Amino acid sequence: MSSKTQQALDKNAEAIRGYDTNPQAMWARTQTAWEETNMLSGSSPFYYPDDTGMPMLPYSDLSVMGELDDADALLTLTIEASNAAGLWKDITHSFQDDNATLPPVSAGASISNGAGNPMVFAISKARLNYDRVRFKLVVAGDTNSVDVKHRKAAF
Repeated sequence: MSSKTQQALDKNAEAIRGYDTNPQAMWARTQTAWEETNMLSGSSPFYYPDDTGMPMLPYSDLSVMGELDDADALLTLTIEASNAAGLWKDITHSFQDDNATLPPVSAGASISNGAGNPMVFAISKARLNYDRVRFKLVVAGDTNSVDVKHRKAAF
């Protein structure tokens, strides 16, 4: 996908100008956040991409899907956002549950699986008005698997 410029007459300026007909801000971007196994509970919490988060601009929409699986304990995923360095707020409760299987999200809690119960989830949030976002994973056991993907879009 590439940006394209089209020439057109700007009547206000009485000049021919170039207009971007496929601006980069309209593109969507899908990334893998985590694909890991056996993360140790003693090292918890884990952050993706790191504790400083990832930039959201020029994107405004965020969707997250994945699977949490822990054979011996509990995995808890939260989504945190910030507009100022070092100040993070859990915004997981503001996401829409896209597959209607996560009562914890609609109740304003985090995404958690029960021990031995893999959980597949899909949530989304339009018009996410924050500069930075990060994923926080709290691990209680040492036999686990995490597969989380996210997509940013500017629609």
